[in-house]
Amino acid sequence: MAIGAYTSGILTVRYDWSPLSALIAAAAGTGLVAFIIGAPILRVRGHCLAMITLAFSQIVILVSTRWTEVTGGLTGIPGVPCSRRELTKDHGHRRQRHAACELDRSDKRRHSQ
Repeated sequence: MAIGAYTSGILTVRYDWSPLSALIAAAAGTGLVAFIIGAPILRVRGHCLAMITLAFSQIVILVSTRWTEVTGGLTGIPGVPCSRRELTKDHGHRRQRHAACELDRSDKRRHSQ
């Protein structure tokens, strides 16, 4: 999930892609990475498969937090566009999405001053 999220964020912020096309490209790129890494891993069985899966997740976490030039480190990528378009079924998350958009806007204002 982190690989796709960072790919989408980088494409929209740094390369001015539209959010929808960045989302599609991120999904395709993540699928390709999953295929390349997953094909040899699926030959392993049992406890070794679990250990490899945990190791890969830790590698992704370390790379995403330490490679600050690309991922922004622990603060993330500032300026990722936040869509106000509502889903057809709300499921009670509307306030959370609205709060996230407002936090993102206030963060942008703070960094631009």
